[in-house]
Amino acid sequence: MIKVMVIDDEAKIRKGLMGYIDWTSLDCDVVKDFENGRLAIDYLADHPVDLIISDIKMPGADGLEVSKFIHHHAPNTRIILYTGYSDFKYAQSAIAFGVADFIVKPSSMEEIIGILKKNIEKIKKQQEKERHLDTLENQLENVKEYKKQSYIKKFIVGEDVDRQTVKKALEAYNSNMESYCLLLYQIKRKKTILHHQTLQFINLSLNDFNQYTFTLNDSTYGTLVFFDKPSQKNPIRVLEAKCNEINDFVIHYIKGSIFIGLSDIHYSLEEAPVAYTEAQRCLDYSFYGDNPLILYHQLKNTQNNPTYVAYNLEKISQYLIKGDAAQSTTTITSMLKIMADNREPVDYIKSMGVAIYTVAMSVVKKHNLTFSDIFSEEEPYRAILEAECIDDLIDTLNDMVNTIIHYLSIGNNNYIIKQAMNYIHNHYNTPIKLQNIADHIHINSSYLSRLFKDKTKQTITQTLRDIRIEKAKALLKDYTNKTYDVASMVGFDDAAYFSYVFKKETGYSPSQYKNLNS
Repeated sequence: MIKVMVIDDEAKIRKGLMGYIDWTSLDCDVVKDFENGRLAIDYLADHPVDLIISDIKMPGADGLEVSKFIHHHAPNTRIILYTGYSDFKYAQSAIAFGVADFIVKPSSMEEIIGILKKNIEKIKKQQEKERHLDTLENQLENVKEYKKQSYIKKFIVGEDVDRQTVKKALEAYNSNMESYCLLLYQIKRKKTILHHQTLQFINLSLNDFNQYTFTLNDSTYGTLVFFDKPSQKNPIRVLEAKCNEINDFVIHYIKGSIFIGLSDIHYSLEEAPVAYTEAQRCLDYSFYGDNPLILYHQLKNTQNNPTYVAYNLEKISQYLIKGDAAQSTTTITSMLKIMADNREPVDYIKSMGVAIYTVAMSVVKKHNLTFSDIFSEEEPYRAILEAECIDDLIDTLNDMVNTIIHYLSIGNNNYIIKQAMNYIHNHYNTPIKLQNIADHIHINSSYLSRLFKDKTKQTITQTLRDIRIEKAKALLKDYTNKTYDVASMVGFDDAAYFSYVFKKETGYSPSQYKNLNS
């Protein structure tokens, strides 16, 4: 609401203006009234209002002095002075101080309200204009801040950005990047609103340092921590303690998990992308899942052993060929666990997963199969690449070899055909489809269809039809069975279609066959 002040040395005029006008309907609130200008000026020094209605002539400080004060200290406040005809020359000098309007005595209440409405409307338009300008200024500042932060983030992650632009942007963080490190955080929690709380806690925890925090994606964030203060001794040790506090906060209050990667200390702006690479490599070690904080200087420079890898891949191939699931999974688990204990790079371990996948694929091809024959859903390849931890990778690979060995073993002894025939004999009286049989045996439907025809020289549809017709013949020998009942009992929903198929296969309609055998 618009804040209004009334000033007049006559109490009855003040009370009249305050009491006879419905200020609420005008969207106004009379916040204060005074009997002279001096008291009003003292109040206005700390309590601005939007509209002042004042007598022009009063003892002490008059309306002109109030206008002068407002002109110099609160130019957006509108003043309406009421004056008599004899005071009009005196009132003219008030115009120089930006008086908005005059109420000439005597005036009717309608005239006064009309003047008030006109000025209130102007106040509202001015306020709306100021709000719009404030919004534009805020938007402009937000755009500037976004562009500044975007330059810094792009430079950190290795994109080609002008160095001078980055230096200028970093001045806002009181840093010349003479000494700094980079923290990367990966928060594992579904509710992103809690990510915001975590970031607030991170900024609070690192309050002893100049810092710049940025967002990489919905769950990964980074902070440049600057060591510009001489009092900051052993900063990495201090940061390690702060990171442990952050981890405790996420576990106990956010009920999630966080992994933090900390780069080495760097000493020039040009090294920021290197710091990012170091922190990212640390963050990759969340794959092992046993340490929420990884420091780059603690990572081992491991040496991969090609002979060890080749030996184990050959063993896995031989175990797959032999159908030895236990030895296959034991070898895979042991091989990857040793690599994990040695903290081999995550990309390297996943490449070993792909190598095992390739070995398995070559074994499958020797049996004239493809992976799509065996895996009805998505092949394991993507699951290998997207594994979030070492245990997920091991489970994916072990499930893969177990499934392959199962397929190869049942394929050799015609187990699939036997299971399919059993299912058809047990369910011929229901509207079964190829996919129903494949799901029952847990194999790919296309592979089942090809294998069944190859082994039996008939399609599954032909076999199902033959079994249904033979069952129908037996039922039709009982003269009490109606044709539509027999159709339903052997899995046909449509009696007319049953009659058509029966005659096509036997040369007789169901009625003719029943008469021949009665």
